[in-house]
Amino acid sequence: MKNCFLKIMPWVLVAGLSLALIGCGSSNRLREYTFRDLTAAAIIAAPSGPEVFTGSFIHVDQDDLFASALRAGTTLAKEVTADKAQAQLDSAMMRVDVPERIRGRALQRCSEYLHFRPIQDYDESDFLFDMYIETYGIDAESWDARVYFQIDLKVYLIDNTTGLEIWKTHVKERQPLSGTIFDTGSVAADDVITAIALSQLSVEEMVLGFQYLADDTADRVARKLRRDFAKSRESK
Repeated sequence: MKNCFLKIMPWVLVAGLSLALIGCGSSNRLREYTFRDLTAAAIIAAPSGPEVFTGSFIHVDQDDLFASALRAGTTLAKEVTADKAQAQLDSAMMRVDVPERIRGRALQRCSEYLHFRPIQDYDESDFLFDMYIETYGIDAESWDARVYFQIDLKVYLIDNTTGLEIWKTHVKERQPLSGTIFDTGSVAADDVITAIALSQLSVEEMVLGFQYLADDTADRVARKLRRDFAKSRESK
């Protein structure tokens, strides 16, 4: 009986491993589909607005400005400009619909790799990119610290007829900002952009930068899809 159990055990393990691998690969069915000349649309859900400088350093205690400055590790004059900088950043971020820009560009770029026809009517499309942004915005630890653009984005490619999940990816980035991103002469291209430097940019310069960041996020989604699609064809 013991010998019989020992003989069966390896096969049980192999079967279990096979089932586990099948489960892990269940959300990547790209090799089962042909996308050329079919249609795809995209939808996106996102927070009502971006997070802009969520760190406590941006908030000024009007009853104790000096203590606020000490906590921020900078000068009193820099703290006093917080409200103005916040308004500028809010204005720029509101002028760029980051989620919508990501949705449109990701759909277009993915169509270049899979050769489907992008359309806007998701009810009529053969495939659907279902996107969800958990959070996005800009942040820094202090006025003198480097500023980061952060985003947490999940993307699901769905068979719009069966509802089957074909592919998914996750883009979670914390990208440092630089003068290159904002394409401005007021900050050297290779300079680190701190919260102070960012607040000194014009709203128009900020808008250009946030458009770039949205496009870069969409391009990351498309590159991930291209990579996974190529891998799926190799294993065919």
